[in-house]
Amino acid sequence: MQLVSVQSQIWRSTGVRISSGRLRKPDFVPPAMEEPTLQAVEAGLAVYRAIQQQIDVLERSAYHAMKLEEPFAILRTITGVGKILGLTIMLETGDTQRFAGPGNYASYCRCVDSRRTC
Repeated sequence: MQLVSVQSQIWRSTGVRISSGRLRKPDFVPPAMEEPTLQAVEAGLAVYRAIQQQIDVLERSAYHAMKLEEPFAILRTITGVGKILGLTIMLETGDTQRFAGPGNYASYCRCVDSRRTC
């Protein structure tokens, strides 16, 4: 949300759209704009970097506190599943052997339509 706010500030004042990936780079330099807006953009980026630094610390702590098992390695092969989401899924699901099949697990995850047919 913080990056979206910075993106919006830049776009509104310059008409230039900047990707969040570009904003995340430590060497990012905002385009030329009026001084008050530039200060707001720089403050927004400082807030983002401070928040991200704390998130990184918490993620490292959570990752190192857990005993990683084979299901975690399998979860990490799914596109978009990183360390923290993989840990979350692994901890919330528990032992996957308790499910009779993939359909039962999908139902547990609420990924299956709940319509009942007779």
